[in-house]
Amino acid sequence: MKVQVIYSSKTGNTKNVAAAIAEVLPGSQLLPVEEAGKQWQNADVLFVGCWADKGQLDPLTTEFLKQVQEKEIAVFLTLGAAPDSDHALSLLNRAHTLIADKNKYAGGFVCQGKVEPQALEQFEKLFPDGGHHPITPSMKEKIHEAVHHPDADDLEHARRFARETVEKLEQIIAGK
Repeated sequence: MKVQVIYSSKTGNTKNVAAAIAEVLPGSQLLPVEEAGKQWQNADVLFVGCWADKGQLDPLTTEFLKQVQEKEIAVFLTLGAAPDSDHALSLLNRAHTLIADKNKYAGGFVCQGKVEPQALEQFEKLFPDGGHHPITPSMKEKIHEAVHHPDADDLEHARRFARETVEKLEQIIAGK
């Protein structure tokens, strides 16, 4: 089974998770989305990593996923919010919807990542009342906690996600 790990990373969070995933998938190819081109056509399975951008998947990954057809795709994403937050689940659902049109969704993994301090400042300037996502003291605290992520446990969870996803796909193939 040929596997590629393709990622987009702004702050290094997603790149770190991508490297951890590739590390446990022998023979996998690790590529930034900007360099992936049509190389995805040579893979059986794609692990595609992205970051959250204003409540959406980052634009480069979104455009990349629109090109991909007839692949098994597992998604991993990083964002400042908690991995089990409504925001994280919403992003996974968006990825699933985008993929399911032309591909098979093999699962998703969310990892908390540090938020650039400039991003928080810009958000507060643009939306002083918080808009749809008010910056409460509790939210600020969580964002400041996120500076420690992805940590060793997060990366181990990413490795486990990759191993389990490939094992599941291998079982499906063997059962055919």
